[in-house]
Amino acid sequence: MHRALEPSVPWGVEYVSIEEALERLRGTVSIKPTVERVMLWDAYQRVLAQDVVSEVDVPAYDSSHMDGYAVRSSDISSARPEEPVSLRLVGSAPLCESSSMVLGRGEACRVLTGAPMPRGADTVVPVESAEASGGVVIIRTPLPAGSNVYPRGRDVRRGELVFERGRRVKAADVVLLGKLGVMEVDVYRAPRVAIVPTGSELTEDPRTVSEGMVLETHGWLAAKLVEEAGGIPVKTPPVPDDPEAVKSRLAPLLDAVDMVLTIGGTSAGETDVVKQAIDSLPGGRVLCRGVKMDRGRVAGVAAAKGRPIIMLPGPIQGMVNAFICLAHPLLLELMGHPKHPPTVKAVLSHPWQARKMFSNFKKIVHVELFWEGDVLKARPLVGETESTKVISSADGFIMVPEDVESLSERQIVDVQLVPGLGGLPSRSKGAG
Repeated sequence: MHRALEPSVPWGVEYVSIEEALERLRGTVSIKPTVERVMLWDAYQRVLAQDVVSEVDVPAYDSSHMDGYAVRSSDISSARPEEPVSLRLVGSAPLCESSSMVLGRGEACRVLTGAPMPRGADTVVPVESAEASGGVVIIRTPLPAGSNVYPRGRDVRRGELVFERGRRVKAADVVLLGKLGVMEVDVYRAPRVAIVPTGSELTEDPRTVSEGMVLETHGWLAAKLVEEAGGIPVKTPPVPDDPEAVKSRLAPLLDAVDMVLTIGGTSAGETDVVKQAIDSLPGGRVLCRGVKMDRGRVAGVAAAKGRPIIMLPGPIQGMVNAFICLAHPLLLELMGHPKHPPTVKAVLSHPWQARKMFSNFKKIVHVELFWEGDVLKARPLVGETESTKVISSADGFIMVPEDVESLSERQIVDVQLVPGLGGLPSRSKGAG
């Protein structure tokens, strides 16, 4: 790593660090999760607000691991191909309820996969390994006790801590909770996040796109990133570059959501219509306007009516970076999710150099991940801040410290992965 000298900061804007911006916001508004109880089938992708301790054994009884015959292992210990054992077939154990059948010596009972074992039986002989005829089962091979039996409590023991608070519920978790008899569960409420794109040039109707007009798409990207994080996006139509129009859009939303993301309308000059709109709201306050982040330096944070407002830049790279650094951490906090996105180690495939003008900022370097044999490599993606292809091609990003201005080829780097913005590639994805 090569360290930067003292680069100049343009436009005379007082930029603050990412950490300082978040600290100002946390010191102004309450970023605390709230708890609600939901039905089991609504718990998917929600974050648990409670530990889950099993009150039952799973499975609740010894059950057959396959279709076959429940027997006593001692009855078939002498079975040989040339000297088979014959057992009397006494019935079937029902699949849907615990069997009250008691298996006596010299007896066998027909069982299906998942059926409870009759009392007295300790082994299941697969149907392929037995011959049944005229009320008799012929067995030619001995099996030890416990063969093809799924014991009571093998999955979960009563009193076992199954899930800890803070776990995001997966689809299979819903099944396991059901097997534990948990029909309702306490989870952190999913935060509602308003998304307000700004720009007089924006349109939502592709049929009306003409010279000078732009299809509004960044709001949908922000909505999907909110959704992937576990929040509930409240997407609104684009609003013109007019402070009064932006104010009119924001005012009612602040009473209905937990966070607001504005897109565009921010700048390092005097044409920051979002700032003007927030300043005119009752109790509205811009906490910082300009963050030491490249790209995305014109991002900012604000508060109004006790709600956090993240001011995302309009260009796509700046917007995504500001979401990653400012909005995503707050979303996780509002969800009660202590775990941040995963990080993987990779080897840089090419050198990277910071832009001189912003070399003392934190730099977000988007990378494409690929496998070269057993080595995970990261290719830095370089492009203008408006480049959608950079974001589309990226699998993760590197956060480069403020005092570092370059990364070397073959350097080992930490690549952060954010849901909705790529992920770890399969081994089949090589350098191409």
